[in-house]
Amino acid sequence: MKLFFTFVTIIFIKININKLMKLKFKPKRWHIVLSIIFVIIFLILFFLSDIIRSYVVKNSEKLIGRKIELKELHINYFKCSFTAKDFVLYEKNKKETFVSFEELYINFAPWHLFKKEYAISEFRLVKPYVSLIYSKEGFNFKDMMTSTDTTKITKAKGDTVRYLVEHINIIGGNIKYQDKTVGSITDLKKISLNIPKIAWNNSKSDMGIDFVLGENGKVALSGIINPQSAKYTIKVKTENIDVEPFAGYFKSYMDAGLVKGLLYSDVSIDGKMDEPMKFIVSGTGGLKDVLIKDVNQKHFCSATDAYAVIDSIDMGRWNFCFNTIKIENPHLTVSLDKKGNNVMRIFAPYFKGATTTAEGTVTADSTAIHYSIENMIVKNGKISYTDLTLKRPFLFDVNDLNMEMKGFGDTKTKIPLDFSMVLNHTGTFKGKTVLNMINPFNIKFDGSIANLDVVCFSPYFEYFVARPLTKGRFNYDCKLAMTTSSLSNENKLKIVNIEVGKKLKDKPVYKVPIGLALYILKDRNDIIDIDLPVSGNPKDPKFKLSKIVWKTLEEFLLKAITSPFKAIGNLFGSNPESIKQIPFEFLQDSLTSDQRGNLDKIAEIIVKKHGLAFNFIQTTDPDKEKALIANQKAKVLYVKTMQPNADPSQLNSVASTIKDNTPEFCAFLGLQPNASAEDITKACFTKVGTENVLITFNQLLDIRKNLLTDYFNGKKLPLGSVMVRTADLRNLPDDLKKPQFTVDLTLK
Repeated sequence: MKLFFTFVTIIFIKININKLMKLKFKPKRWHIVLSIIFVIIFLILFFLSDIIRSYVVKNSEKLIGRKIELKELHINYFKCSFTAKDFVLYEKNKKETFVSFEELYINFAPWHLFKKEYAISEFRLVKPYVSLIYSKEGFNFKDMMTSTDTTKITKAKGDTVRYLVEHINIIGGNIKYQDKTVGSITDLKKISLNIPKIAWNNSKSDMGIDFVLGENGKVALSGIINPQSAKYTIKVKTENIDVEPFAGYFKSYMDAGLVKGLLYSDVSIDGKMDEPMKFIVSGTGGLKDVLIKDVNQKHFCSATDAYAVIDSIDMGRWNFCFNTIKIENPHLTVSLDKKGNNVMRIFAPYFKGATTTAEGTVTADSTAIHYSIENMIVKNGKISYTDLTLKRPFLFDVNDLNMEMKGFGDTKTKIPLDFSMVLNHTGTFKGKTVLNMINPFNIKFDGSIANLDVVCFSPYFEYFVARPLTKGRFNYDCKLAMTTSSLSNENKLKIVNIEVGKKLKDKPVYKVPIGLALYILKDRNDIIDIDLPVSGNPKDPKFKLSKIVWKTLEEFLLKAITSPFKAIGNLFGSNPESIKQIPFEFLQDSLTSDQRGNLDKIAEIIVKKHGLAFNFIQTTDPDKEKALIANQKAKVLYVKTMQPNADPSQLNSVASTIKDNTPEFCAFLGLQPNASAEDITKACFTKVGTENVLITFNQLLDIRKNLLTDYFNGKKLPLGSVMVRTADLRNLPDDLKKPQFTVDLTLK
């Protein structure tokens, strides 16, 4: 195209020269020379962009050591503009792209030079792409960096560089950052930058940057820069930033298999350009849908939301001031085994990185850090604890954990903390305390544990005293007032109806006369009351509050473990064994006349003694009952197949007459007639479906609960006299693995 335009220009000039000749105009030699010079200059300027483009592309590897592609380069001399299109700068391997853009447009304003000012009236960059790779050898552009001349450049006093840049726009940018040292890849997509004006004498410059980070993350940056005062204010707003790609940066702190969460923020950053590390942050930010798993992909902790309202974070003074820190629905999983616990394993890199002195004390930064949190809130938390160091696993859940702390800080002397939680779905733990960050010995505490079912602690009793816990409720009130020189501690324990099962064959850790001890400690209402006041002087070098309390308490707790059921029926003229438990048959879903008679006796006791509360805890052998359900359902299916017209109401009764080793039934299950009981059970589960069996099992448990609930509701007993529930079948000892309702007597 350019060749065609040049050819036409030469023809046009020649035609005009011929016309002048015909007019008998004889140009002088200098006219011709000037014309030729003008044409040459015109052609050079006209083709200059192509010359430059061709030279740069062909000699790029000699110039910068990298291959370059550039499809178009245009210089507009009238507008004083420069345009480059389809530029690609390759990596050293000449295959992968390092930098590229679709279009670069720069419009200079040369008339500003008369005012001794460098000016650009427009800067536009369309679809730029940059690939940054960091490895142990450094960045992927280090080969392009030249050594800096350290010679000082002096300038006259008062000599200020004057500049003006207007209409700065970056459209559709993309930056890919790969850190090979931690295995992290970050993509910044759809980058949009808009700065109306930057000038040496401008009081402020506004800017706006928007880009997409990851799949759904959004980042919006806006700010004001004051070149004269060298101050800036940047506002950062993010949405749904996935932190998983940055998980590699946490390796020096935790050994986690998965770190997930969505970052969001709306913060303002104020600082000075000459002191880049001294800035102040304020605003809000947090993480949604947090999930951390260990290296075995097992749950460690999670939360639906964890956010902070920041008053100010002053990095120059190391002051951290928060208005609110709130964690919603946190869930922590703690597992203890003979090799240690999962918390220490996950944070092992952090502890390994801590430097210690010869005396073994951790060294600390000399910089003083000050912090304050006006409101610290934990809402609806959960802790799942597992202890695998015993003969069988111990499982314990803390639910509905709520905590609120006000005025927390490094200089605070009175920090109130209120908390509440549900312990293993039965008991409650509530309390309040006042902390002192300057002197931790100044503390007040008032808390209580109420109605905690101790059966869940059976794995510990089986391990330490070789007897299972089968019944009991634990209550504890604690009041503590401690200063640097005095201690006043009141401990009141009430253990109601605690019972243990038969002695196990395993060798106990402690050999104690459990039966005799409980017989002495229990009163006639099967209640153990322990009033344990503790006092001391915290200044005493041998003083340890926990050691004093537990040593004193141990004498009582080791005794308050086991005793036969002291039947409340004796006090009211009833047969003790008739109210101790309500036995059921496997698969039973209705009350017998004997069961109703025993329930009548209990109802009579409740009427006479309004202060008592009867707790009926349902137990069974889950595996055995599920196997019987699967067997029964399989036989019903068999009857339906063999007798399509059988009365539906009679199916269960007909099925119950079929023996397991019936050849036809075995054939129906796909087994031989001599199949073992274990094979028949497995085949029944396969035929019926494990999920179907589980649903029926849970329905049967609910039916039994409703039988007792409906019965006592019909008696119109005082409110709170009866509670019916199903035990935690996970921690159930063998003594309780039978269908029944054990009776637990408590005070309202």
